[in-house]
Amino acid sequence: SLSAAPVPRTRPAFSGRPSACMAPLSPVASSASPSCADITDTLLFVDVDGVLNVGIRDGARPPLLLDKQSIDSALGLFEARAWHPERDSIERLVSVLRRDVGQGEDVGTTFEQFACTTSRQFSEVLIGRFAEMLRAAGWAPRDNSADAGAVGGRAMAVLSSTWRAPQHRIRLKGLEEGISKHLGAEFTFDDKTQPKEDHTAEGRLSSIKLYLREFCEKRRLDPESNSRPLRVLVLDDFYNRPLDGITLMGQRLRSPECIEKYLAESLPRTLDVQVKMLHTFMEWTSPSGLSLQVGSGISQDHFLSGVSFIETGVDVGLASDCTLSSPIKIVEEPLPAILCKAQVPAAIDEKGKSVCKILASPWPALSALYAT
Repeated sequence: SLSAAPVPRTRPAFSGRPSACMAPLSPVASSASPSCADITDTLLFVDVDGVLNVGIRDGARPPLLLDKQSIDSALGLFEARAWHPERDSIERLVSVLRRDVGQGEDVGTTFEQFACTTSRQFSEVLIGRFAEMLRAAGWAPRDNSADAGAVGGRAMAVLSSTWRAPQHRIRLKGLEEGISKHLGAEFTFDDKTQPKEDHTAEGRLSSIKLYLREFCEKRRLDPESNSRPLRVLVLDDFYNRPLDGITLMGQRLRSPECIEKYLAESLPRTLDVQVKMLHTFMEWTSPSGLSLQVGSGISQDHFLSGVSFIETGVDVGLASDCTLSSPIKIVEEPLPAILCKAQVPAAIDEKGKSVCKILASPWPALSALYAT
C-alpha cells in the first residue's frame, strides 16, 4: 500500500527566469538590420491536456485531472480507500501527487507543483513555461508581428489540442487569458490544426503533418519568408500514449527522433527546416503495483531543451530518466463523476462514517476533463 508520509514541500511556482546557462529569452535588437539569413521563423504546435496540465491514465476509465479539488477528495478518501469501488483511482491520484518529478526539477519537487489550482483546467506553472518558450521565439501579437520579425523572426503558436473544437471556445478563451498574463501582452493562438482528426496518436501526427506541409507550401510563394530558416517545435503527449507502437505510412515511430524525421521528410528538401518533438509523458509502477501513466506537463528538462532549440537550433538534450522512459498522455474525453452511489460495508467505525458522507456526492472537478 502507499505510504501515508506527508507530501514533500514543493518549490514556488516557476518564476519565468532563464537558467544561468541559457541565453536571454528576449531577443536583443541590433543597430544593424539583420539579413534574411540572420532571421529564423518558429512554428510551435501545442497540445493542452498532458502538456499544460497533468493527467493520469485510469485503466479503462477516462483519465483523471490533477487539480486541487480532486487532490482534496482523494486525500480525504485515502485512508478508507479499501472500501471504495474506485480505490485504484484514489491511489493513482495520491501516488502522482507525492511523486518526485525529476527531469531537471529541484530535488523534492513533486507533481503537486503542477496541479491546477482553479476550475480552468490548466496549470499556472506549466502555462508560465510555455509563455517563456513563446518569448524565446520572439512571439508577438499579430498587430506587432512586423516589429517582431525585425528582431527575431516570426513566431506562430498553433493549437493542435482538442481544445480547438468550437464547443470548447470558453475553455480556450480562459487559457489564452492565462497565457496573456504571463506574457504581459494579449495572446491568442495564431492558428489551429484541422478541426477533425482521429483521436489517436496517429491522427494527431497526421493532422500536424498536413498543417506543416500546407504551411510550407504557402511559405514558398513568398521569396522573403522562404529564404528564412524555420524551426518547428511540437509539444504533445499523443493521447497519453508511449512512443512504442505508432505506425504511419508503414513507418514504426518509436521515439521523438523518429517523429522528427517523419515530419521533416514530408517537406520539400529545398527548405531549411528543423523539427523538434517534446513528448510530455512518464510512466512507473506504484508501490501497490498499479500502473501509472501520466501526461506529465512541461518539465524543466523539456523547457530547457525547447528554449535551446528555439534560440539556437541545438538541443541541449534531456535527462536520461526522460529520454529512456516511455512518455505518457491523457485521453481527451469527458470524465464522469466517478464517486457517485458508492457502496460501503454496513458495519463501519466512526472514521468510516465520515468517509461515507464524502462518498455520497460526486468527486469534484473530475466530470469535465478532456474534450472529445
